[in-house]
Amino acid sequence: MQTQNTGYKTRGGEREGTRHDTTLSMAAARAAGGIALLAGLTVLTVSVQNTAPTWIFFLLLSLVEIVWQEWTIVRRGHRLAEETQARLKAEEALVLAETRKALVLESALEGIITIDDRRQTFEYNRAARDIFGYSREEVIGRDLTDLIVPARFRADHDTAFMAYLHAGAGHHQGRPMQVTGRRKSGEEFPA
Repeated sequence: MQTQNTGYKTRGGEREGTRHDTTLSMAAARAAGGIALLAGLTVLTVSVQNTAPTWIFFLLLSLVEIVWQEWTIVRRGHRLAEETQARLKAEEALVLAETRKALVLESALEGIITIDDRRQTFEYNRAARDIFGYSREEVIGRDLTDLIVPARFRADHDTAFMAYLHAGAGHHQGRPMQVTGRRKSGEEFPA
């Protein structure tokens, strides 16, 4: 950067101020342009002959740095907003899928009971309520073995359940089989 002080100029006897001829070197201009390009801004690099003091160049560089920092914050905020929006869409899709599943389960004509590996019931549809006579509140979170399996078959049921947990599939899976169920009234029926 070259600066030359040419002194004061007067116009009609009044002093205008100090004039500085400042040549912004191409290297400095490229540096400022490079910073701006990193920020995603389009920059036209030119050689400048200026009457402003040298400190303005450094002020402009400081402003570019501030703009860069602000732009980074905005970009992070935009990314966070996109991630939040994607998470909300995923949550909405999950709620919709759960709603559809619940509608299918409730409208099924077959009794559907779903249990976890601890035998706790977490799904019990309307048809199962009609078949066994227990309300949803009576079975959710409970082991139904004592409720719907007749006492004389419980040991076999326990053995089959444990085999399923260890093997991942029972030997009867995918094949029709006859079992005996028990209603809330105590009545036994073929299932």
